[in-house]
Amino acid sequence: MSETHDNASRALRLLTKPDPYRANPFRILGLSPLAPPRETARRIETLRIAAELGHAPCDWAFAPAEGLDPESIRSAAQTLRDPLARLICEFFWFWPLAYPEPETDEALNALAVADTATAVVAWTQAAPPQSAAALHNLAVYQHRLSLEWEDDADVAPETLAELRASAVDFWLRTFAAPGLHDLLAARVAPLAGPQIPPSLPATLIAEAPSLLARAHLRLALRHSEADRPADAADHVRLAHLLVPAAEPLAELLAETVEPVAHRIQAAVQGITAAGTPPLETATALIRACAPDLARLHVLLDRSAPAFRTAARALSLAVLDAAVAHQREGGPEHLVLLHLLYLLDQPASPELATRISSAFDIFQANALLAARPAELPAAEALPALDRHLALDLILDTLAPAASHVLALPALARHACHDRLAAWVEALAQAALATGAPAEREWAAAALARARDALSPGAATLARLDATLARLALDRSLALDLEGPANTFMIDATGVALDGNRCAATALTALRHGADHSATGAGRHLLAWSTTDQADALYLDQIQPAEGADPALPARVLAAVDHFLAAPLVERLASAIRAGGRMEIGPFAFTAEGIEVESHRLLGRKTILISYAEAKVHTGADGSVLIVAPSHTSLPPSLDPAVVWNAVLIPRLVARLASHP
Repeated sequence: MSETHDNASRALRLLTKPDPYRANPFRILGLSPLAPPRETARRIETLRIAAELGHAPCDWAFAPAEGLDPESIRSAAQTLRDPLARLICEFFWFWPLAYPEPETDEALNALAVADTATAVVAWTQAAPPQSAAALHNLAVYQHRLSLEWEDDADVAPETLAELRASAVDFWLRTFAAPGLHDLLAARVAPLAGPQIPPSLPATLIAEAPSLLARAHLRLALRHSEADRPADAADHVRLAHLLVPAAEPLAELLAETVEPVAHRIQAAVQGITAAGTPPLETATALIRACAPDLARLHVLLDRSAPAFRTAARALSLAVLDAAVAHQREGGPEHLVLLHLLYLLDQPASPELATRISSAFDIFQANALLAARPAELPAAEALPALDRHLALDLILDTLAPAASHVLALPALARHACHDRLAAWVEALAQAALATGAPAEREWAAAALARARDALSPGAATLARLDATLARLALDRSLALDLEGPANTFMIDATGVALDGNRCAATALTALRHGADHSATGAGRHLLAWSTTDQADALYLDQIQPAEGADPALPARVLAAVDHFLAAPLVERLASAIRAGGRMEIGPFAFTAEGIEVESHRLLGRKTILISYAEAKVHTGADGSVLIVAPSHTSLPPSLDPAVVWNAVLIPRLVARLASHP
């Protein structure tokens, strides 16, 4: 690569800081890029004298809002005396539509009197395929306007976001315009020499996207430091569009975040060297560095070297302080949240294991320390520990995220996500006991967590779904005592006369009217496992007089929710794994339903795909499978004599939706 080319690249980067437009001499002086030397000199002198007298006019489009002073005029004039700098600045300002011919131009004349509307109409009408210059001007106009509006509080966020995206799109279309290089080459050719390489047009087109992306990344950093992550993320997205290649963009991002990464390193070194007590050190480290790590997270992927280096430095320092706090005999629950924060930071496998092990040890010790002097019986200890853990999570750790560590929003949500997962694990352990009191405690614990924590949207949705399921469980559970039998059904399973069967152990299930000779139409519920079978006529749990006509429907709803749904899931999983399940005349396989079709000339096995299969259930509970492409299927399945008939419609639907 030639020295002349390197000089052009350096000048290009220098002249476009902090963005390509703010210090552009054509903007400052209100000049057309192709203004002849005599007109340029006259304009500069007129503005200089007016500025010295204190009333320089600023009545052209995009004129400096802060007004003109002699120094800014002198600096702009000096830039224009450098042929290379002038050509670079031309690229980032408005051209005549006849560019590079210096013809009188309606749009530029309109800009001279601040009439941007007329100029935009002219460029829009002349845009490609008619004119690459017009497309270039629209890109400059929209991009400059979007950068100017970044500081305008009156502009609606959605309007600004739309303008940013449109501006970048115009620039991308400009870079791809087939006539752009020819226009620039025609402009550069007469001026090429020792300072101006013939390759300048190619350099401008190749490097301009990175320069524009750099401007967006600077704004992303500014927005992230002002706690506007959505705006910051939008600018990072636009930088990705301008520089889609991973390696060049990573270099731009590393350059952008260097001040933030340096602040983190300096804070870690300064705080750890201060000699404060370990707990104070750990707290000060996170309070100082967490906001900057959050800013890095907005701009960088967490796997980026700059992010991982900063996170590692913080994690090591906080972990060392937490261990020192423990060695000094400090209460271990006070640093649990510090370690919880570290669990969400990227780390090497070795460091991640150290952090996770420390958290587990501190968590166990904190719960042991919280136990009362007089312990209950051994069988009651798990419930006690669940209660202690819940109080620790919601009363100590959750408030500390804001009031002690002062975590920024994203980090606070991540910590609360982990705290919510901890509460969910406690609730699941309580539910697994099957004790009604523990089920009530689990629901209350989740409701407390829902109110006390501020996790991410996905965690909130999961908590809400679990709470809704538990509420439905409570509403559908039955505990009945009839003249002949007792019957109970809930999330743990079903029990007849105290003989309990777990829902997960069921292998077969039937529910509906019994049309056998002994049944005489009575409503039957029957279930079995590999070891036992139970059957119940519903009138056996109804009083002889004053029977509840809605009871069969209530039992059916409970059976469907607590027994049928999990059993269907297990059957579907087995079938999808290649198993085969025969239910009456139907064989369910991974490929579909096999049915023996009775024809005049004999039997034929038909395979019906789950997508095509339709199930009709008769009023008596009989089941019929039909398919539009098969008209000679066997008669309906009699639920009186075939197990699992009640599952067929649900099983077909489940396999059809998740083949």
